Amino acid sequence: MGRERLTTCGFFITAYSIGCYKDTGRRAIQPLEGRSRLLKGHYRKRWDAIRKCALAAERRRYKVFAVQHGGWCASARRAHLTYGRYGKSNRCRNGKGGPWANSVYVLRGQYFPTIRHYTYCLTSQRHSTLTGSFSYRPM
Repeated sequence: MGRERLTTCGFFITAYSIGCYKDTGRRAIQPLEGRSRLLKGHYRKRWDAIRKCALAAERRRYKVFAVQHGGWCASARRAHLTYGRYGKSNRCRNGKGGPWANSVYVLRGQYFPTIRHYTYCLTSQRHSTLTGSFSYRPM
């Protein structure tokens, strides 16, 4: 289990790992891929995949998100109810899931108060908006 604090433009969110869960083609959590400017390019080559997925989920005010297979991102309004649909898995690695396995996180705190602020942070501070540290601690 882990905790990641994301300090960004004076605001913060904390992503707590709640475990590794199985997935199938009938997704436990709907994908965010292709629905956010933060999630560009091939997910396995994505720099800072966990943070970007957390920020994409928080921007939509979702409180649970998942990273699968090295960087693929999923989140939805009801993800807190559906993430465990197929049971636990032991295939997650490095907090980024695995093949048909989701590393699931719950978010605490608040990131961007407005869309204007969100756009400003991304354009004016580039990668510095995604700074933080990762540590493993129980929730």
